[in-house]
Amino acid sequence: MENQPSKIVRKSIVENVKDFAADQDNNQKINVAISVALELYRVLVSSLLILFVPQDCGNGNLCTMTENMNPDSKLYTTGLFFNFATLFVFVAMYYFEVKRENKLITYLDVNKSIAMDNDSVGKELANLPGEKRTNILLFDKYYQKTAYVAMGTFVINSIISGIVVYNYSLGNQTTTTIITNILFMVSKLGDVYVTVNTEQNIFYSAYLKGKIQYNGVDPDKLKVLKKELEMVDIECPRPDQVEQAAAPEPVKEKEAEPVKEPEPVKEKEPEPELVKEPEPVKEPEPVKEPEPVKEAEPVKEAEPELVKEPEPVKEPEPVQEKVTEVIQELVTKVDAEQS
Repeated sequence: MENQPSKIVRKSIVENVKDFAADQDNNQKINVAISVALELYRVLVSSLLILFVPQDCGNGNLCTMTENMNPDSKLYTTGLFFNFATLFVFVAMYYFEVKRENKLITYLDVNKSIAMDNDSVGKELANLPGEKRTNILLFDKYYQKTAYVAMGTFVINSIISGIVVYNYSLGNQTTTTIITNILFMVSKLGDVYVTVNTEQNIFYSAYLKGKIQYNGVDPDKLKVLKKELEMVDIECPRPDQVEQAAAPEPVKEKEAEPVKEPEPVKEKEPEPELVKEPEPVKEPEPVKEPEPVKEAEPVKEAEPELVKEPEPVKEPEPVQEKVTEVIQELVTKVDAEQS
């Protein structure tokens, strides 16, 4: 019998939206996107004070946006310059703020069961790869620097713009608007100062309410990073990694995956086997004839040694003749002494 294909269960759009909204990281990213969209209006009206604050163009007439862009003095030109410079600095600050927040949401987590001091969070960061840890600290430092620059630029811009607008004031309407626009940004910069004026490993959220602190590594992201390291890094694991791997992790229930339809099995046609021709039998090699035995060389006869003839023995001289000679010599000596 053929296997009946099983039906693939697909989730509805509502179920997919619920799953997306149930994720903590997705919720935080949605909050950040909404907050940034609302912040754009605050940045514009707080930076471009000369353009958005009502001014008198003569006879009590309200100036248009185009008329506010036409400077008539060096002070007015300086005010416009600082308006756009402040806007540029704020845009840079928000860029690093969003990048930093996204890094914190992706790699870190809010864990109330562990300590939140600088050293404890630093130990948690050690579980991340060096590149990811460096990126988090780098964007946090950039955000801190641009925030301090934005605060200084905003103060200078507010003073110069206030002087310029005062020369073309429409009374309470001008005063109320410029104070409201400045206070819009003062509250934001107060939150920014609390966020950046911390120790190196203290990461407060710039958008979530209650100044939530990211103090732990996101376990889901940590699993993904560990799998990437296992695929790339072939080196032996460090002792601290072995201890972390030994700790049991809570098992999460996984949703049953839809069963895929089995593919029909294709019958393979039998391929004709090729009959190999028998290899030709090799003829036996001819047996080599034994080499002829060399004849032994004749033994040389030993030459006879010549026997030397013994020398003839000298005959001893007669003893009596010698005795006679000795006696004669003695007689001769005695006679010589007597005479």
